[in-house]
Amino acid sequence: LSEHIIDASRSVPSTATYQHRFGGIRQAYALIGYKEFRNMRGALTMRSRHNKVKENLLRRILATFSGRVNLIREQCGCRRVLQFSDGLKVSVVISQCVNTASRGLRWNVFVNQFERSYVTLICRCSVDNRGFKDFYVVPRVDPPKKLEIKTPRKCMFRIKENDLWLKKGRKLTDLSKLWRVSQLFAVQRPPLI
Repeated sequence: LSEHIIDASRSVPSTATYQHRFGGIRQAYALIGYKEFRNMRGALTMRSRHNKVKENLLRRILATFSGRVNLIREQCGCRRVLQFSDGLKVSVVISQCVNTASRGLRWNVFVNQFERSYVTLICRCSVDNRGFKDFYVVPRVDPPKKLEIKTPRKCMFRIKENDLWLKKGRKLTDLSKLWRVSQLFAVQRPPLI
């Protein structure tokens, strides 16, 4: 079982518990004599597909706002964010689709602590994760109280098809409206506590 499957289940302890008690999932499996089978080719294919989808989107945004937006990386290990010529920074989160056995389709939203206060473009992938289903601009990524994954390095929650969390933002039907909608949220939002 992968960390993803374990964290999706409500009937077993979270991966954080395995990390705390055994040093991680692999160490727990080693203790029971399980020999790890790694599908490196499948993992690399999936990562490559994800990166291609992300890079195509970023190129599309850069072309749409030609000369008025740049990609910057503020800190090592952080995602690149969009910085418009007026100084507005917009985080871009690619939410991959997962089909959970018990709850149907969900989209993973990974939270980066350095970008939590930024206006954020949430890009929900199509079911096959080869393109995009829809786009939402939210004032910031305030995770719900109950997180699916919370470790010192990762923080992730899942949203469903018509999730109330998305109602904090605005659905974009045209990426050319990204700057205008982001500006509205940047002006209206209260400071992060």
